[in-house]
Amino acid sequence: MPKKDEKTDMPELQVNLNLATLFVDNLIMTIREDGFALLRLLANLPEGLMEQGRFMVHQERLKAMIDVICSLVDYYPVKAKPKKKTSPKKAAL
Repeated sequence: MPKKDEKTDMPELQVNLNLATLFVDNLIMTIREDGFALLRLLANLPEGLMEQGRFMVHQERLKAMIDVICSLVDYYPVKAKPKKKTSPKKAAL
């Protein structure tokens, strides 16, 4: 944490106290052709899924956000290796 005398490159955070804090436990994400991602945050309620928020963010900025999330939760997913295609065995004659 910087000391009072130190300047940081981060702008001051402006907090909107009128925003509600919402519980979400589902995420639906769609990537558009122009590089933007639509993120929909949903809550799983007894009545079904209830959309709580919807956000648009550029894919490159989203990658930076995901890096921060992975760092904070100390979880770095590993991409699964593609399965080898096996050719069907020839029947013995």
